[in-house]
Amino acid sequence: MTVRLFLANGVVIAVRITNSITYGRLSVPRVYASVLLHMARGGDPQWRSLGELTSIGMTMVLCTVIGLGAGYWVDRWLGTSPWLMLAGLLLGIAAGFVNLFRSAKTAERRMDKSEHD
Repeated sequence: MTVRLFLANGVVIAVRITNSITYGRLSVPRVYASVLLHMARGGDPQWRSLGELTSIGMTMVLCTVIGLGAGYWVDRWLGTSPWLMLAGLLLGIAAGFVNLFRSAKTAERRMDKSEHD
């Protein structure tokens, strides 16, 4: 009995058993599901762009909320209300924009690289 594993990107996509009684019932047809094509690396550029935009938006919000929360906590600890909360808010907003500019720069490099190829 021979067992053959068909791999794609390190993932088993098919198993084929030969020289057995159940050979005809367990063998996988030569045509594989189209799901694997959609899950391939690179993917659809539209979905990739949507994912990048979503992560940028979430990062902006999270940086702002974390900065605000940290400033509020330090204000309550030191009793300097509202100055450290405002400073934390501004730092959070600044961190969000730094991440936005980094993502824009990365996207710009990727577009330049794809235009040159």
